[in-house]
Amino acid sequence: MTTDILIIGSGIAGLNTACQLAKLRPDFEIVIATKSTLENSNSAKAQGGIAIPKNDPDSLQKHVADTFLAGDQFADPKLIEDILKDAHSVLEQMELYDLQFDMNSSGTLDRTIEGGHSERRIVHVKDFTGKAMINAMIKTLKGFKNITILENHISINLLQNEDPSHGFSCIGSTFVSTITGEVNNIFAKATILATGGIGSLYKSSTNIAGTNGEGLVLAHDIGAELSNLEFVQFHPTGLSAPKQTVPLISEALRGEGAHLVNEQNERFMSKYDPRMELAPRDIVSRAIVFELINDDAKHVYLDATHMNTDKFMDRFPEIYKICSEANIDPRTDRIPVVPIQHFHCGGIETDTMGRTNINSLFACGECACTSLHGANRLASNSLLEALIISKRVAELVSEIPDYSSKSTTTSKYSAYSLADNMYFEKLNLEIQDILTNEVGIIRTKNGLNYSMERLREIENAINQATPEERSLHYHVLKSKVKSAMFITQSALLRDTNCGCHFNINDQEQSQQIISNTTDQNGHFSVR
Repeated sequence: MTTDILIIGSGIAGLNTACQLAKLRPDFEIVIATKSTLENSNSAKAQGGIAIPKNDPDSLQKHVADTFLAGDQFADPKLIEDILKDAHSVLEQMELYDLQFDMNSSGTLDRTIEGGHSERRIVHVKDFTGKAMINAMIKTLKGFKNITILENHISINLLQNEDPSHGFSCIGSTFVSTITGEVNNIFAKATILATGGIGSLYKSSTNIAGTNGEGLVLAHDIGAELSNLEFVQFHPTGLSAPKQTVPLISEALRGEGAHLVNEQNERFMSKYDPRMELAPRDIVSRAIVFELINDDAKHVYLDATHMNTDKFMDRFPEIYKICSEANIDPRTDRIPVVPIQHFHCGGIETDTMGRTNINSLFACGECACTSLHGANRLASNSLLEALIISKRVAELVSEIPDYSSKSTTTSKYSAYSLADNMYFEKLNLEIQDILTNEVGIIRTKNGLNYSMERLREIENAINQATPEERSLHYHVLKSKVKSAMFITQSALLRDTNCGCHFNINDQEQSQQIISNTTDQNGHFSVR
């Protein structure tokens, strides 16, 4: 199959690229491929909103400063400004989707505040902003006649050629149908990766199942650069529940006045940061972990019982529904919460236009790393970045020259087996255990070294699979362990603490804390 533009991934970054491009170039043939369905994405779970500052008392400069500080001063302020200067263009983009954010009683955009922000600048649709945007985008997408939708198709490798005048170029991807196992190549002038995050590398995450970081591997395998992979953000307030995919309790709830309290019903954040509950996520997550250690507790609580109940029901219907399903009434009960893996600040290295170092290969959304987020993402900057960069990518590829030529690449198999393998599943669970225990909120040198050693052993075990065992399950697991190794190796190379990367051996902590939180081999104990 041949097309003009191939987009891999169907979150907000992928959908927006497709729609913006289809609007610009109705003569282009566009394929958007997703390994599940259009509706099933991390973007649809985004509760909070989009950071769009208004003038006076807010400003672009304040937004840049907040992003820089939340990222632990790791990013270049000029780069941050280059991206955030287009924040207001998001409101114009929403006209394509006929989507309106919530308004207040004065008839202007209702803005809330979240951790790390110095002003109220988060626009939203109740507490289900992502879902509202995804639904609106899918409706618009299906109205374009030049977009082909391929659901249940997983990319297993990117295709490339070598043009004497331009060097290596990406010319498409090989896909496997997760329904039939059929293998097909799709050739394109430009390929855009919008494959999402890495949540399924951990035992629990706010991400949907299957977020394995495959975009990192796809890009790396054809020579694309990766960066900032050690910065894995945890959301401080995931609902305390033994599930792979954990509902988050939006930071906006704290922005509207909810408090974090410990087992003794005491607000504790003043011990860690003067911004209290509205400190950046890395700080709040670590504070909660230390409270859990000190109290030998399974969770802390988010207390919203003092808030206006009518306002709560109107502003946070999704959170009320999530809590009700867990037999919690947030109007009268404290909500048990723990930090949960949430977002990857690193990824495929791109410039502020979404370009990688490989010709005709672009990336946007969570799989990409513009370095906007630095070492820790400022709340509600992710949807903003995805929309800004995906629009820029659409504008770039609308004028892309045709570097591609006929490829000699052929598929190794006519079809993949879709059979499960219990041994592979056991290895998958071990990968999740390793990253959860050793490459999480608190890390140690011994734990990271152990993780890298064991992940290499797992990779070797996977590679020893017989040809008959090399099913799609095998391929997904092989990609997954490589993603885990990329992140772990990056954490090992980071020799100072910064943002989401916190190695307790590199921090001046009391010997008592270290001894209470590590076992005899120097590994951090995670509950």
